[in-house]
Amino acid sequence: MRVTHPFHPLCGQDFEFVEHKLNWGEDRVWLRDGDRGLFSMPAGWTDVVALDPFTVIADGRCPFTAGGLLAAADLVARLRESADGDGM
Repeated sequence: MRVTHPFHPLCGQDFEFVEHKLNWGEDRVWLRDGDRGLFSMPAGWTDVVALDPFTVIADGRCPFTAGGLLAAADLVARLRESADGDGM
């Protein structure tokens, strides 16, 4: 399998796939490399899982994700409620 995360130092390198499983609630893959031995990384950083459809369609044109924008909107709403409760 190949590391696909653009900012990971191993990006573009291929490794022997060992296992794909949840570890402590995180989707991870276990890999083997002759020099490093056995190691793991998030499955989303590899070609083991399908690419996120939003990322594919955006093709790098949008620096925001839907989840990030929803979290920002939630934060703004909570800050407004907090300010209203303080008499501001």
